[in-house]
Amino acid sequence: MEIVKKHEIIVEEILEKYPKTRNDDFLLYAAVCQAYGLDIRNDTIANWAKNHKELGYPAFTSINRARLRVEERRPDLVGSIKQSRLEKANAIKKELGYETN
Repeated sequence: MEIVKKHEIIVEEILEKYPKTRNDDFLLYAAVCQAYGLDIRNDTIANWAKNHKELGYPAFTSINRARLRVEERRPDLVGSIKQSRLEKANAIKKELGYETN
């Protein structure tokens, strides 16, 4: 649980500081790796895929889940693409007579 909280703290800081990471999972992941002191600039995808655990890289899905938890708590950090999708979904729900938040 401790590592999950650490991911959330780092993800929140990155989303605040670098707005471009709000719309790009790969940019967010790269920034998280850098925050952990991991240099991914010279690594290949093949090496990362085969050896990510041994190299100490966080799981991509863990970072994505941390982002979702942060966005739930901090709607101001939701990216513009996701925000646009949410607005469209709410408009459709309203049109169909469903309640929206």
